[in-house]
Amino acid sequence: MPLKKYIQQIEPRTINRLSARYDVLSYDLDNAYPQRVIQQCQGSPTAKTCWDLVATYIEGDRFENEDLNHFVINEEGLTMARLLYLHSLDRALFPGIAMHVNYNLNYEISSVHYVRWEDVRLCNPVSGRSGMLALYPDWALRTWRRIRPGKVSYHFPFDPDPKIIQEQVELMGGWENYNGQIYYDNPIVDDYSLAECDAVLYDIENESALQRYRNSTIQKGFSPSVIIFKKGITEKAEELDPKDKAWNQHRQTASEKQWSQFQGPEAASSIVECEYENDIDKPTIQVFQPQNVDKIFQLTLQTTVNNIIQGFNVPPDLVLQDAKNGLSNGGEKKVSMRDLNAKTKRKRESLTQSYLKVFPLLKGFKWGSEQFEIKPLQNEDTDEIIGVKAGPAIIQLLMAPLDPQMKLNTLIYVFNIPQEDAEKIILGGNVNPNQVEPQ
Repeated sequence: MPLKKYIQQIEPRTINRLSARYDVLSYDLDNAYPQRVIQQCQGSPTAKTCWDLVATYIEGDRFENEDLNHFVINEEGLTMARLLYLHSLDRALFPGIAMHVNYNLNYEISSVHYVRWEDVRLCNPVSGRSGMLALYPDWALRTWRRIRPGKVSYHFPFDPDPKIIQEQVELMGGWENYNGQIYYDNPIVDDYSLAECDAVLYDIENESALQRYRNSTIQKGFSPSVIIFKKGITEKAEELDPKDKAWNQHRQTASEKQWSQFQGPEAASSIVECEYENDIDKPTIQVFQPQNVDKIFQLTLQTTVNNIIQGFNVPPDLVLQDAKNGLSNGGEKKVSMRDLNAKTKRKRESLTQSYLKVFPLLKGFKWGSEQFEIKPLQNEDTDEIIGVKAGPAIIQLLMAPLDPQMKLNTLIYVFNIPQEDAEKIILGGNVNPNQVEPQ
């Protein structure tokens, strides 16, 4: 019997509902899906590393023209290079970018402002604002307890056609009320896109939870090594009537306060002094042996980390710096860097295409379309790794009592050193092992 599953049985990743109050389509039930993704990634070391790494390769070596990199695009001093950096962070986590565009009376773009991807919401498609975009800086309610309707701004989507701009100006009641357009690069029409790492959000959350568990174990663990029991009564308790409610309340509060101070790393190897009135009240110390979950956590963490790396589509050896031993000559890392450059090529191209739609229309802009290409990140840094890791290992190999042919083969096939240079090294030439380039 074939296994069949209907679409109604598959839980959707997000549930988007129309919000009549703010006239927007909610980004999941809490209208805070992108904010949740960002917060989860910031709490996961592996996800944060992958996010930053992908963003770095999207940004690359910026634009070819340095004057273009330093060109200011608004009155706040935002440069093209800074905009590229901010958009690289957005593009590494989400499938698009956003910008706010202002026009002058000649229908020229007068300024461009960066807009965070997570601040944009689609307006209600069945309302008077159909097709417009809503901006608000706190959809997740981190600053305010509720959304402030007066702070939600509504904008038309990007369209530089002068006739369209004039129609929008008239609809808004004149230029003094016109608030520009939003360039919103969203691959899905009339709906929201999922984050690039959506498939591994559970793993990202798990890694963050494992951190909190380890922290709680250390901070709340009972650390003293010696407990001393002696008969006595505290001065405060002597002033109270044992029949009074304050007596029991004091004893309970004092007990909690006494034992809590012996939790955490600062209380390690400390001595506890425990007072009791009679033998019946003498506390019993029962040792509770916690379950040893270190091996389980280690396996879970390893699986979680691998899933996150796979979800971001990043070569593992660029994230796990200790994955390779000291015999690596940097050649494998160069391959991984080229691989990540190739994987982020389309994202760089999408940024270039977005900029080509907007900035040639910006007043005072003088660069052609060929100047917008983003340079891929180069591999010069890897050459330094060769000198650090391969040099000492090659020297140890040359000093080892091995057959010369075996040494030669090791230099060629393990360290990827060209045969001509490898032969010179074996024969005692003047080639410096720290300066040898791998093939």
